[in-house]
Parts: sequence; C-alpha cells; structure tokens
Amino acid sequence: MPKLLIAEKEERKCRILENAIREKYPNWYIDWETDINSAINKLRMSFGNHEKYSLFLINIQMGDHEKNREGFLLAEQIRSCSEYYCTPILFLSSIKEEVYHALFRYHCYNYIFEPYSPSDILEQMESLFEEGYLKKIITVHDINRIIYKINRSEIYTVESFSHTIHLYLSNHSCIHTREYGLGEFLKILGSEFLQCHRRYLINLSYFLHYDRTSQYIKVGERNVPVGRRYRNMLEGRLGISKRM
Repeated sequence: MPKLLIAEKEERKCRILENAIREKYPNWYIDWETDINSAINKLRMSFGNHEKYSLFLINIQMGDHEKNREGFLLAEQIRSCSEYYCTPILFLSSIKEEVYHALFRYHCYNYIFEPYSPSDILEQMESLFEEGYLKKIITVHDINRIIYKINRSEIYTVESFSHTIHLYLSNHSCIHTREYGLGEFLKILGSEFLQCHRRYLINLSYFLHYDRTSQYIKVGERNVPVGRRYRNMLEGRLGISKRM
C-alpha cells in the first residue's frame, strides 16, 4: 500500500488534503502532522520497515515565525536515509527565495507556492505517476554519470565486484554504478530482494532452481552462489525444509 506523509502546520489544510487525496487514491495510507518533531518521529519509525513512505508533502514553514524553515529539518532526515534517497518530496511554501535551495540541496520533485489547492497537489501526483516515480522506480547514475530510471521489478540480480555494483536487468542489459553499496541497495530495493552471498542480491521473483549440493541458485539468466551464512535465510524464504 502506498504511503504519504504530510507535514503542514495547519490542521485544516492537512484534513483538506487528506480527504482530496483519499477520494482520488483510496488505496493510499495517509499520515499527517502539524508539528515538525512529530513528523520526524513518524519518519524515523518507518526506517527499516517494509512499508516505506512513497511521497512527502512538506511545508517549509512549520512554525509561525517568518524565518522559520523547520520543514528543511524533515527533508534533511529524509535524504540522510538511503532508503529515502530517491523518494519524491513536494515542498509547500510562500517563500520564493528558497526554491534553489530546495531543488538542489534536497532534490525535491517540485516546489508549490501558497496559496495552493488540493487540485494542485493531485496534479503533481498525477505527474509523479506518469513519470514513474510512484511505480517503484529508482534513479541510478552509472559510472559515466548517465542517469537511468529503473523499475525495481526489472532487476533480477545485483552483484558487487571490484568496487562497482552491477545491476542485471530482465531486458538482458547491465548497469554499472558506484552510487550505492550492496547494503544500501538491499534497503532501497525492498522485500522482494534477498542477500544470498556477500557479493550478491537476488530478486526472488526470478527464482528458477536451487541446487543444495553445489550451493548455487538459478535466478533469471545467472547462476548465483549461495554463501554459508545466508543459506538458512534463503532456504527459509524458499520454503525448503532443513531435512531435505
């Protein structure tokens, strides 16, 4: 279930946004907070959880003072977590001079000026769907700094070799990147992926065959080794009895 976190200082606006979004996207789970510390706590509770937030709506001014920029504190926490490095952020604000900072420091998807209407937010969400940001898309820079947008379901194996991560895709291509480590990719890719070796992650949706004798698993087009420390976890996910 997609999840949304709204950080907006006015409860009235939170409820209006919640009702409008829920009407159009009834399968979304919506959290909202009017206090920055409560919003940060909600975010931290999601760390390591399989049900991550898919989108953030953040008012930069979460307090009454005109120089208040507490919304950036939440954005800082979001981007400090590798699981949320690519998750879209929509900033809500009447402060025009912060646009550059929001775009380049926090890589937000867009910056919406107040006063805004629920239809403005829904229009942005439609654009996010159309561009794939809300369809399990990850953005990866390869070793030549070329940007790729990849659906996680297209990745069947991730290999770490020679200080480089190699993403093997269902279209027979391979992307080489140094942007994240193997552990970070495991967090980003989600519960469909499993680490079966110190150098490999596999997408269990592509599982074909497992040989317990040779300790290799066939995933997509590749035979991947299974490390001793990962064997029990793998066999548990595959439903294989230890007596076999």
